[in-house]
Amino acid sequence: GGIVAILLAARFLPRSSLFRPFELTTTSPRFQPIAEEPAPRGAKGKAITDLRPSGRASLNKKTYDVLAEGDFIPAGTSVKATGHEGTTTLVRRTDS
Repeated sequence: GGIVAILLAARFLPRSSLFRPFELTTTSPRFQPIAEEPAPRGAKGKAITDLRPSGRASLNKKTYDVLAEGDFIPAGTSVKATGHEGTTTLVRRTDS
């Protein structure tokens, strides 16, 4: 009898209004999906995180996993895509 009750509860309770307050309906404002393909060479943007040497950057209004060429690059610094290694975009610091 108890197993049947558990199976029925598992099937119908998640859709009931009782559990709606616990349901996630929006994404976190901090969540930024990562692009699946590397950024095109020459794409410009800013480092979102510190690049020491890896981190994230916004290039052409998309977020990418990036690897800095050369020294540490602080968040907020302008960067430019120079190539890629697999799906990781290589970037370097730019003046603008």
